[in-house]
Amino acid sequence: MTLKELRGKCLIEIQNFNPESLIPDLDGVVRESIRALISPLGGMQRSTTFDTVAGTREYGTSDGFPTDFLRMLTVYRDTTRLRPMYKRERNESTGQGGPSYYYIFSREIGFNVVPGSVYTMTLNYMGLGDDVITDSGVVLGELSIMDDDPAWKAITNHFAIEYYNLKRAEAINKFDTNIASLLNSVIESKRKDFWDNKAALIRRVRSYNADRAFKFDLPDDYFGVDRQSFTERASNDGDVIRRW
Repeated sequence: MTLKELRGKCLIEIQNFNPESLIPDLDGVVRESIRALISPLGGMQRSTTFDTVAGTREYGTSDGFPTDFLRMLTVYRDTTRLRPMYKRERNESTGQGGPSYYYIFSREIGFNVVPGSVYTMTLNYMGLGDDVITDSGVVLGELSIMDDDPAWKAITNHFAIEYYNLKRAEAINKFDTNIASLLNSVIESKRKDFWDNKAALIRRVRSYNADRAFKFDLPDDYFGVDRQSFTERASNDGDVIRRW
């Protein structure tokens, strides 16, 4: 489902297609609803890549670092797995080479040495799924949620709760107790729907993460490899941990 389609579902949920006077940033509230559901679960396992630039040590969101980053799992330079480190431990020399360590600092990733060439960096991380910014951007594409899935309804329910909370605050500010009381009932009803539908999304994300965790760092030929040759292959590859 695209961001535009999900936004439309949210507007249907509140039965208002012109709520901009109350919520100028509709997409922002949609993304907030996604975060509210995914964050308590520790995020979703995701993967992204970017190429280094010779002479550049740190890379932010404009360079390929994920905007929905929550926690790093593994980092690879081409096929070599890097180890984590603290920024203060990096080599301050101006010499360049192939990084073997990485650090995360202020929504950037940096390396123990300045990359001396173009390397493809693969970041396997836990993300919030709130990184869609264009109408055509796919929301939570990894989960393969059906159009009428309760997981989508959990997001639209959360959006509606935020919207009606704002409407209630507006009514209270105008001393309109009747409307405020009515909105209390609406919010309570939406909360019940939200908790029912949230369970579906929790199951979907947990199932996806569990399946992804099993496959995450396995080499492409893992299931076809001759197990008798494991020791020799791992030794030759110099990557025993990743192979097993």
